[in-house]
Amino acid sequence: MVQLTLAVCKECGVGVMRLLGVFRLFRWINRNRLVILTYHSVLPAAGDIDAGEARNVVDEEMFAWQMCYLAKHFRCLRLEEAVELLRSGRPLPRYSAVVTFDDGFRNNLRYAYPILRRFGVPATIFLTTGHIGRGVQLLWTERVGRLLRSVKPPCSLTVAADPAPLAVSFRTVAERDEAARAVLKRLKSMPSRQRDCVVSELENQLAGAGREHDAAGAPNAERYTFLTWSEARELARGGMTIGSHTVEHPIMSSLDDARRAREVVDSKREIERQMWAPCTLFSYPNGTADDFGDRDKANLQAAGYVAAVTQIAGVNDERTDLFRLKRLNIGRGHGRQLFVAQVSGFWPWMRSLAAPRSTAEKRRAGLGVQDPPYMIWRA
Repeated sequence: MVQLTLAVCKECGVGVMRLLGVFRLFRWINRNRLVILTYHSVLPAAGDIDAGEARNVVDEEMFAWQMCYLAKHFRCLRLEEAVELLRSGRPLPRYSAVVTFDDGFRNNLRYAYPILRRFGVPATIFLTTGHIGRGVQLLWTERVGRLLRSVKPPCSLTVAADPAPLAVSFRTVAERDEAARAVLKRLKSMPSRQRDCVVSELENQLAGAGREHDAAGAPNAERYTFLTWSEARELARGGMTIGSHTVEHPIMSSLDDARRAREVVDSKREIERQMWAPCTLFSYPNGTADDFGDRDKANLQAAGYVAAVTQIAGVNDERTDLFRLKRLNIGRGHGRQLFVAQVSGFWPWMRSLAAPRSTAEKRRAGLGVQDPPYMIWRA
């Protein structure tokens, strides 16, 4: 109830700003920049899924409204087309936008694709090739998240890990959800081999910690079923672009050098073998500034990729590194007003102001944080 109330207040507050013309102003300020959106899943009724699992799910009706809005107010480009314009230094069409999907779930074809076709919006689907054709699959983040959210409070346990033990402790459902987010954040920062051991031990301990009755249940098939290769080819025949999201969806910075290279090379090779077409676009798993680095860019360039997208929030122009393209994530929490705020560039700018120190540090490091309005105006 508290989360619902906060969401309603946020939507209402953002709606007032829209009526005042704030988002129209920001969209005009960013008219010569490229907006790239990230989606994961589109389902008929996202509200029927557990809140923890539905964070990156958009309701089918809401997705249709969003694509209608994009088609009306933006010039929707293919990602490869936008990349070529940025690379060559030629101007982008005003109000350019690109739609992308990460992971490669079947619901992209069943629910999102007909809507994309209806509104004439192209999209790039980034495939996690090791999961394609394998039916219902949970990435390790979702597997651990589901398990943590299914354990009955209170719970307290510790798992050995470097440089400090991983502690899990909660007394209420609210604390449990917060603990789940904290644990996943810590796990994502670990080297992959250590993380796999910690996850295994965590699963062993949590399995005996006492579950709530039927709290987790079976994974939602429509949420977690991956595409087959024939379905991916159907998307490509319909005008969608297929890109790589690695083989197994690891955090690149957590891997040793050999596996970092294999993830980008093997996924590209498999996509080209199955799709009978070049694969030149890549999406970093998780995609924050800490999840990849210059070594990954070098690996991508050596393998023949021409661009890569991140989850660093912001918009793009000719100064943006093509292997650090910024995106705006769209999920369950984006109602109509917040979506408009997001695609205008206003919302990511506001979020950057909420953490001035980290924003400044990232900007000094060249991580592509969106400039404040006065910088955009002057550019």
